[in-house]
Amino acid sequence: MATKKQQRAWLKLLKTKQDYAPEGHRQKQWLFGGAGIATNNALFDLAGYKGGIVPDIFCEDSCFGDNEAFWALQKQLLRKRQVPISRWDGLMSSH
Repeated sequence: MATKKQQRAWLKLLKTKQDYAPEGHRQKQWLFGGAGIATNNALFDLAGYKGGIVPDIFCEDSCFGDNEAFWALQKQLLRKRQVPISRWDGLMSSH
């Protein structure tokens, strides 16, 4: 999972007394630059996602390798699902 550069950086953190070398799920977050987004959170069809999928060896969920690409697709789908404000009047006056 970790690149050689990340492995060296983590070992350096481990050897120093003043720094904290993350372990467990925090190590995973450190490696991937933050908390991963599980693929089961996607509202869009995964076939449209062009980034990598990172299998998670710690649980059943896989994570998106590119959080920015995930959010771009997620927001695109949500914008398509929005009801235009101009249609709200008709929706609100019918109740």
